Amino acid sequence: MGAAALAAIAALAGLFFGWTGYNDGMLPVLGTQLNILTGMIGLLFGVGIAVVAVVAAVYMRPGLDE
Repeated sequence: MGAAALAAIAALAGLFFGWTGYNDGMLPVLGTQLNILTGMIGLLFGVGIAVVAVVAAVYMRPGLDE
């Protein structure tokens, strides 16, 4: 359950970074200006974490520690 939630949050964060970089926007809290390159790096980083978390969620079994 936790890995699936992490995958969803990481995918959404990656999409946010990609969209903000595409629009040459600023991060709301940090105030950092993003361009297309930094947005794409954030997108790939977030999606990479999401893919690893989805693979972990698929291979997890309930009661594995018993």
